[in-house]
Amino acid sequence: MPAISEARQVGKREDLGDMLVVADAKDTPVTSMIAKGTKPTNALFGWPVDDEAKPDTDGVADGDPASDFDDLSNRAILQGRIQKFRSNPAVSELAEDVSTPAGIASEFARAKAKSITKVKRSIEARFCSDGDSGKVGTTNTTRGLGKWLQSTAQSDLPVDAAYRTPAGAIYSSTLAGLLESDLLAIMQNIFNNTGKKGSWDCPFGTALKALVSTFSVHDPNVSNTTIVRRFNAPQSDYELDTKVDIINGDFGTLRLFPTLFNGWNNTTKAPDSKRGYILDMSDLKMRVNKAPGFKPLPDDDSGPRGVVSAIVALQVGNPLKHGAVKAT
Repeated sequence: MPAISEARQVGKREDLGDMLVVADAKDTPVTSMIAKGTKPTNALFGWPVDDEAKPDTDGVADGDPASDFDDLSNRAILQGRIQKFRSNPAVSELAEDVSTPAGIASEFARAKAKSITKVKRSIEARFCSDGDSGKVGTTNTTRGLGKWLQSTAQSDLPVDAAYRTPAGAIYSSTLAGLLESDLLAIMQNIFNNTGKKGSWDCPFGTALKALVSTFSVHDPNVSNTTIVRRFNAPQSDYELDTKVDIINGDFGTLRLFPTLFNGWNNTTKAPDSKRGYILDMSDLKMRVNKAPGFKPLPDDDSGPRGVVSAIVALQVGNPLKHGAVKAT
C-alpha cells in the first residue's frame, strides 16, 4: 500500500506564528516635536503679531519741537480654525469572542490601537498638507503648513501681507535643480526678515532628502556636476557616508530628517516626496481641545465598537520665521 503523503493528508493544522508582523511603522515627526499650545475655546481662534519700526537715520534740528509722530501700527491678527479627526473601530461578536487570530489576543484591542494610530497620522498628514482652513456647514478644517508658508493670500482667513512667508524663503523650481546655495539663500532670507540666526528643524520628503544627501557626493560646476567626494566630518575606516543631516551656514543651522507625510494628498493617499519645510519649532503650536482618545459606544449585541477622536489645530505664530521647499 502507498504510504500517506503530505499532499494526501486530511485535517492538517494551519501553521501561523503567534507574532503579528506589521510592515507599516511610519513616524509622525512634526506633531511629535510641536509644543502644545493653550486649549482653544472657540472653533475660530486668533493671536496678535507685531514688528519693530524701521530705523530713521535723519537728524533732528536743535530746538525743533516734536510734531510729526511715528506711525507704529505694525500689529496684525492671524487666525486659525480647529478640526475634528475620527476613526471608528468595531468588530463582530464572533470575531472578538470566538475566533482566535494568530498573534492577536483581542481583535478589538488591535482595532482600537490601529484607530489611535490612524488619528495621530491623520493629524500629522493634515498639518503637513496644502489644505487650507475653512468652514463648510458645521465642518471645520485647520490650515496645513503648505498653505501657511506661501507668499500669496490664502482663500480663508488670509495672513496679513506684512507677515506672509516671502517668495525668497520658498524654493519652487525643479528638484533636480536644487543646490546647497538655494537652501542657504532661504536661511538668509529668513534672517533678513527676523534679524536672528535660526535653528530650524526640516522634515523633508524622501526624494528631497535623498537629493540633499548628494551634496556630500558632488559639487556643481559650470557644465553640470563633477564627482568629488567631500567629508565634512571624521570618517570611520571602511565606512562610506553619503548622507547630509545637518547644514551649517552663516545664518543658522538646518537639521534634516525624512518624513512620509509632507504635501499629503488625501485623494491618492500619498505624500509629496519632493516637499520640505524649514521650521522654527519654537514658533509652532498644536492647539489641543481634545487629545486622541477612545470612547466606547453602547453595546447593541453586534460586537464591541467605539470612537477614537481628537480636536486640534495648527498655529503658525509668524510665517516670516519659516521657509519651504516646494520642488516640482
